[in-house]
Amino acid sequence: MQRLWSVPAVAVRFHARLLLVLMTLCMLCGNRGVALASGDGQEIPVKVVTMITADDKGVQYRFPSQVFYDATMDEIYVLANGKLNIYGSDFYPLLSLGAGRGAEAPQGGYVDREGRLYLCQSSHGAKPARLTIYNAAFFVEREVLFNGFAGADTFQPVRVAVSSDGIIYLAGLQDRGVLVLDSDGKFLRWLRPEDRIFGKEAIREALEIKARDEGGEAKAIAESSAEQDRPAEENPVASLPPELLPKAPKEEKDEANFGVAPVMIKDVAIDSEGHIYLLSEETSKVYVYSPNESLLFTFGEKGGAFGKMSRPRGLAVDEKKKCVYIVDYMRHSVLIFDLAGKFMHEIGGMGAGPGWFSFPNDVALNRKGELLVADLFNNRVQVLDVQFQSRFPLFGTTAPKTESDGADSAGSAAAGEEGQPQPPEAAGGAETSLPEPIVPAQETKEEFLSTTGNESPGQVVVSPRESGPEEPDIVEEPIGAYPRVTP
Repeated sequence: MQRLWSVPAVAVRFHARLLLVLMTLCMLCGNRGVALASGDGQEIPVKVVTMITADDKGVQYRFPSQVFYDATMDEIYVLANGKLNIYGSDFYPLLSLGAGRGAEAPQGGYVDREGRLYLCQSSHGAKPARLTIYNAAFFVEREVLFNGFAGADTFQPVRVAVSSDGIIYLAGLQDRGVLVLDSDGKFLRWLRPEDRIFGKEAIREALEIKARDEGGEAKAIAESSAEQDRPAEENPVASLPPELLPKAPKEEKDEANFGVAPVMIKDVAIDSEGHIYLLSEETSKVYVYSPNESLLFTFGEKGGAFGKMSRPRGLAVDEKKKCVYIVDYMRHSVLIFDLAGKFMHEIGGMGAGPGWFSFPNDVALNRKGELLVADLFNNRVQVLDVQFQSRFPLFGTTAPKTESDGADSAGSAAAGEEGQPQPPEAAGGAETSLPEPIVPAQETKEEFLSTTGNESPGQVVVSPRESGPEEPDIVEEPIGAYPRVTP
């Protein structure tokens, strides 16, 4: 008997020691607030600066759904506990906006350069869905109600961005494309990127929407009705036994469920040059438009593997590091792409410790370039300092050399030819140049990339933080277990 039990006993002791080692490593990493993210064959450090977990009353968060940033006042906005919570640059809570200030059902927001707050609100009680605009003192300036387009009575805004000339872009809860309003809130048009989508019902719905946009709503309904009323044609092989009936190839059956139509948009962002970034959870792609709303290119790939997106929910554009952060709700991670759409790094994973996520729903950046992640089911907003060297490929183009470029410019330009973004019609992962109709005459791919301020196509090195005193420790304060950063 002793001989029979010796092997399992050794295995139990081995696994117990292994578990002890893993727990020790987790505790060490958690205490230091450091996580690791792998990408391009290397690991990059991710420092947890702090975690925002409570509102100005000390009440613990419940499902923070969105985070955005006011660059003018250097303040952070978090949607949680049914209200909009505002924090200073030191992450200390300042105030909150609730029903008393007209924020009955906030869904998403944006702060423009003049300090105006644009707050998306869903229908609540007798009040319809609307866009509430506050001044810098958080008094309501006006409320925009939706009308002048088909489906206005059911439109529910969830994300908003405003261009430098006051044009408002709104993403709806279940709408295809983004709604475009003028500075007074009047309907202008829909901006609807088209791509391959799956599902016959989704395709039919999307094509009906496209027909309405083109002024053919009555025609589309009539054709749909006629198609349903059309008698079935006699099939000459219908009388054959089942085993003799011809079978369509599997590829043809699958292809019938795909079609090119307008896609649903989950988030919208605008950079300082006016380029518009539309994120689709449906296709797991980002659609990049010029300031005049001409499609430049798309990037992203749907999937559950490393570097792919399953359910992307939010994005933020970092013009200093020349990259785009995208939060993936289902893969519990944040993906980093360069401004040309090439995948660079991925951070996070499912967990409750520092640097780990549980169904993250949104992402933003503050003035220091720190990443703000709405960690939905962990009931917190994590503030992360992600340190990496950003590479910015210029699609193989060659810029004039300067004396400071050195010999590295040619090699870096050649490296930039990999991972080019593709238009919606491009298949697979092969390198494909953008078709002529997609690139507008006003702005080409190269012109778009040149606006980022790169003097050469070489590697862009992200400088470390300015030297100064050591980073402060996170100290637990008694107010609602809210972590503050002490001076």
